[in-house]
Amino acid sequence: QANEQRLQITKIEINKLNNQVKQQNHLINNNEVKIDLHTKELQDLEN
Repeated sequence: QANEQRLQITKIEINKLNNQVKQQNHLINNNEVKIDLHTKELQDLEN
C-alpha cells in the first residue's frame, strides 16, 4: 500500500518535471527563433 502510494507520488513528480522541461524547451525554441531573426538583421545591415 505504501509502495503504491509512493509510486503514484513519484509519477506525479515526474509529470511535473516533464511539463517543466517542455515549457523550457518551448522558451529555448522561441529564443532561437529570435536570435536567428536578429542575426539575419545584422547580416542585412552588414551587406
